[in-house]
Amino acid sequence: MKSCRISPTASETTQILLTTAPCPFGDSVLAWVEEPRTTILKVFLPGEREAKQLAWACYPDSLLVEGNSLPLPLMQARAFIIALFEGTQTEPFPLSMLDLERLSPFQQTVLRTEAQVRRGEICTYQQLAQAAGHPKGSRIAGQALARNPFPLLIPCHRAIGSDGSLTGYQGGLAMKRYLLEREQVPFLDDGRVDLARVKRAVFT
Repeated sequence: MKSCRISPTASETTQILLTTAPCPFGDSVLAWVEEPRTTILKVFLPGEREAKQLAWACYPDSLLVEGNSLPLPLMQARAFIIALFEGTQTEPFPLSMLDLERLSPFQQTVLRTEAQVRRGEICTYQQLAQAAGHPKGSRIAGQALARNPFPLLIPCHRAIGSDGSLTGYQGGLAMKRYLLEREQVPFLDDGRVDLARVKRAVFT
């Protein structure tokens, strides 16, 4: 497994902290630092391996922090993820809390664009690429989303294929569909999103 590297904006001695957020598929895990300010480095989703195992493999010296000892921003991030799986989260997550600066300029652009897709909306990878300034780059836009370090907080589950197919997702297609259904996204009998009835994102 590839190792995860700490953000270059963080000190070599900065303690990486982990916090869990429950979801119907198992705990997700947020990796974060408290200094120089509270910043989320990565979100791990449960899949073939538990999210905690994945997090500790990437950050073996990290410390699990839960409960009342959490700073307010992490309590808000945890509550955001829980509400997302309940289908009640309506506002986007503040990108200022995410360590985006370590990503390539193109991936930053793709993720910032995807962050504009609201609850109940979808975008296609082609539409996303065009909005990110690369109208013929649907494949590389999809690759940038596949490497999204902040799934759930940046809603890459709302990006789908041009034919309505769900395609890949870090947490698996069952999780992707679950999230979209909680957001009232309509589906066809064959498992594709009903493009005739779904609301498309409008990018600014």
